[in-house]
Amino acid sequence: KANYGQDVEAFNTDFPTISIVSPQNNSSFSDSTQITISAAAKDTGASISYVEFFSADSSIGKIKTPSGTVSDTMLYSYVWKISTPGNYTLTAIAENDMGQQEISSPVQVTLGVVQMTKLEAENAVIHGTGMTIKKDPAASGGAFYDVQTNDTSATITWNFTNYSKAGSYPITFGFRLYYDSPKSQYINVNGVRTDTVAFTGSTTAWLAKTIYVDLVKGANSVQMQMFWGWMYVDYLGVPTSIVTSVESPAAVPAAFSLSQNYPNPFNPNTMINYSISNESYVTLKIYDVLGREVKTLVDKEQRSGNYSVDFNAGNLASGIYLYVLRSGINVSAKKMILLK
Repeated sequence: KANYGQDVEAFNTDFPTISIVSPQNNSSFSDSTQITISAAAKDTGASISYVEFFSADSSIGKIKTPSGTVSDTMLYSYVWKISTPGNYTLTAIAENDMGQQEISSPVQVTLGVVQMTKLEAENAVIHGTGMTIKKDPAASGGAFYDVQTNDTSATITWNFTNYSKAGSYPITFGFRLYYDSPKSQYINVNGVRTDTVAFTGSTTAWLAKTIYVDLVKGANSVQMQMFWGWMYVDYLGVPTSIVTSVESPAAVPAAFSLSQNYPNPFNPNTMINYSISNESYVTLKIYDVLGREVKTLVDKEQRSGNYSVDFNAGNLASGIYLYVLRSGINVSAKKMILLK
């Protein structure tokens, strides 16, 4: 009976709790030689044996609890020495004397100066009204998009190739709040709404705003969708180390082609990429399984190049749809799945 009671007491012991208290999430350090990582660990029913720190899945250091410690809450600090600039995901694991473990929430940090490649807005894919390219020698590349619209479907999309493994990366938007401050815009990554960014600051200077987003291995798409609109958009900056190529609508493709939409299945937004090799009249239309046209995305003359269209199916029912691209005598069709 006594043994049974001891077993119940052990079974009911709380797991440890742990959180990284320093550095804070999305911190940046200009000196990449070392940083101090601190975590608070607590266990009310047992004693913390050690705390181990990780960068991604790799252990970078372990701190054992000093013998004789009686406090149920401890602060563990480790000086991490590193010489390679970049962005890192930090976590910490606490283990108590009963072998129970708990992991902290991840913290993103940038160490050193991360080289960024600027993808100019004037080379991005534009959808919607009220956006025009203007010149300014102070802007990156000497040009920018002047967004003068309340159209919440208006978008600026940057497509690029990421050869690194999937992970969280810093990206930077170059902008100017010429009309008013602040301005908030939606950010979509690979067709999924990930953030609503508030752009704040002076209305007389070019500024930069950095956020972290999750990118996948392979092709990626970052899109600014207008919520308030009415601002200057200069560029998207992405870590140089992850960019192998940038898609530009000005590049002449080798052949007519229609890509599979992504994501797929989707809800409610998806991106459709296509290429045309000769200037022609182009249509891109959506049909339901009965062959009825439900949406026209493109219906105009277009020059040769690579194009990207954001399709919002918010007013359609779940199901299979067909999207058909026509350019001159060329026709291509693919299926997509809407899941709500």
